[in-house]
Amino acid sequence: GVPENILFGKFHNGWNNEKIAIKYLDQNFGPTSQSAVKVGEEYQLPLFNGQNSHVNYQFLDYCTRYKIVPYCLLPHMIYCL
Repeated sequence: GVPENILFGKFHNGWNNEKIAIKYLDQNFGPTSQSAVKVGEEYQLPLFNGQNSHVNYQFLDYCTRYKIVPYCLLPHMIYCL
């Protein structure tokens, strides 16, 4: 089966949306995530691959509350890392 820590989400047009983005943040960087437990009170810096359409007030508010600094790279730059 699929591991529990894998997040699947689909929007009707095949792209990401705000709800899926918040779920992703919560699961991977939220207060009970392995990442948050590991870093404690430190900030977290998730990298996004040029996709910022899901960045809105709710997304940024979540990030602020849980010490997450989203960093949006230029499109396709994440593949160069």
